Amino acid sequence: MSDTINIFSVTDDNYAPYCGVMLTSVFENNKSHSFNVYILIGKPLSKRNQRKFHKLETKYGNSIEFVNVDINDIKELLLPNRWSVATFYKVFAGDLLPESIDKVLYLDGDMIVTGDLAELWNIDITGQALAVVQDYCISRERGQYRLEYPEKAGYFNGGMLLINLDYWRLNNVGQRCLTYIKNNYDKLIICDQDVLNAVLWDEKRFVSIKYNYLITYLRDIVYNCQSPDVQKEIIKLSNSPLIIHYGFMIKPWSVVYYHLPFSEEWKSYKRISPWSHKLPSAPKNKSINWIIKRYVLWPLGIMKPDLEFNTINKA
Repeated sequence: MSDTINIFSVTDDNYAPYCGVMLTSVFENNKSHSFNVYILIGKPLSKRNQRKFHKLETKYGNSIEFVNVDINDIKELLLPNRWSVATFYKVFAGDLLPESIDKVLYLDGDMIVTGDLAELWNIDITGQALAVVQDYCISRERGQYRLEYPEKAGYFNGGMLLINLDYWRLNNVGQRCLTYIKNNYDKLIICDQDVLNAVLWDEKRFVSIKYNYLITYLRDIVYNCQSPDVQKEIIKLSNSPLIIHYGFMIKPWSVVYYHLPFSEEWKSYKRISPWSHKLPSAPKNKSINWIIKRYVLWPLGIMKPDLEFNTINKA
């Protein structure tokens, strides 16, 4: 059997089913590997969700451990009226995860894995903080311009991080991130992703977008602002990304979605997960006008939202 792969994610009771579907896809497509999974939580999950995660680890013979994060340990991140502290858990991976592990793969809960993770896990990040995938369209309102580090360093998406934990601990990445947050609060828009980009801009390794294939790549507005090389890779991988990231305002578990790429793939893993009977989520805190547009006018074609995913037709 190959070496054990360490994974961590962050969730709460509301997001637990989607994190569970993501892990189902990991386990289903990596049966020749063993996994230690660490799920960072701010408070205990419901007994029902705990039972489902236990059922998942038993079915595939892997380990899932809940790591209770003491908010008092990072109380300085309690920024009033802005973000949840849980948003920043991942920047403290070196402090929160067991010292016995030297490398870990972070995955967002709105992802699925479609194949063998060994090729990603075995990427050499010796002497580097992490391996990452570039984010889509970067403007002056987002990324290296706003955060004031060299443009050529690029800007990465925080949904997938292959982390060198030894490096993080040796180089005090958690403390450096905390210091950055304190000193640059007003610059931050995308929370932890901004912080990690600003602190580790010259300590990372970019890898193929196949390891964090954002469905937004398939929107013309996003595709058209990529370099020719990235555009070719988007098309080439459109049928076979290793990790699909539903990093978009609509998710495949929404009550109604609008031509969302890879939605059937997500549903196929939901069906074999312990959360197979989880009902689609309804919108929260939305106006009646928004609900009418989203669930009546758009599906009937009376109004046309700017949500098309047409790039795949260029292949």
